[in-house]
Amino acid sequence: MSNIKVGESFQAVCVVNPFTGSNERPAAEDKNGLMPVILRPLAGKAPNIGSVLSGTVAHNNNLEVGHRYFVIFTRQEDDSEYGVRFQILNGGEVTSLKEVLESTKELGKPEVVNVNAPVLTTAFTEN
Repeated sequence: MSNIKVGESFQAVCVVNPFTGSNERPAAEDKNGLMPVILRPLAGKAPNIGSVLSGTVAHNNNLEVGHRYFVIFTRQEDDSEYGVRFQILNGGEVTSLKEVLESTKELGKPEVVNVNAPVLTTAFTEN
């Protein structure tokens, strides 16, 4: 059971970085040949679950590696295969450091919110 209610949102300015996984579980291309990305908050709050996106989800949301965006993470209903889910909304690119600093005043310092939820391994099991 998650401590974040369905419909609850977080807002953050995030930088998009490549997600490489770990030595034990390296990241792999998705079914469309795109590598996953991770959204790292520079200002505001982002959930610890939902910030790693498949390359296709990132592409469909116009999120490019190395760029900064205003992102809204909204908690969705649980998925039987993937567990806790967040909808990602790209609110637009943040192009200057001045904008990042100003967003810190509005959104607060960067924070990763711990979403208490069980990790489902079925999403990562190869068939």
